[in-house]
Amino acid sequence: MAILKNGPLGQMSGKVGNVVIYTMNDKMVMRSLPSKKTSKATGKEKASQELFRQVMLSVKLAKDFLRVGFAGQGGHSPYHLALATNIKRMVAAGGFYYSELIFSTGKLAGAVEVKASITGNELKVSWDGSTPGKPENPDDFAMLLVLNTTRQIAEYKTTAGKRSDNSAGMTLESAQKGDHLEIFLSFIALQTWVKDFHPVSDSRWVESVAY
Repeated sequence: MAILKNGPLGQMSGKVGNVVIYTMNDKMVMRSLPSKKTSKATGKEKASQELFRQVMLSVKLAKDFLRVGFAGQGGHSPYHLALATNIKRMVAAGGFYYSELIFSTGKLAGAVEVKASITGNELKVSWDGSTPGKPENPDDFAMLLVLNTTRQIAEYKTTAGKRSDNSAGMTLESAQKGDHLEIFLSFIALQTWVKDFHPVSDSRWVESVAY
């Protein structure tokens, strides 16, 4: 509480809200109190913040790839749509898992029985069949995305092979020995690509690889 000294025309001292009033060298001085620090998140709140941070980091790394993988989705930006989609997936999964991340979404068939191998700096992903019940074409291109979680970078190739080849490949330009890689595969029908049509498959996590 502030107090008037020497009657209503005198000097004031004390606290009004977050302002402190006092006298210094016969002058009235006012200063703001420091704002209270927000308490650190704990428990579920802390877990939610960490989940959001991990999803945002992964989506941000793949931002360029998302311009293809999440394009043409009803006016939403690819980045923000991918972020919202992946947060929902992690909440449903009960935590953050690279295997639950997706970086493209659409109606095309994906792949089944997928595996990856690396020889030198050449990545090869192979598969044996397509997701049943979804459209596909032998000329669909395979798209590869690699998240290097050690160096926090992403590499990708949108024409890494054809569906009919049952394999796709790309050269890893930035990976170094000991890096941890998360590999994803999806398909795109470039022959039917138009502005408002989105001929891609949901991406599929392939596996984690130590380079």
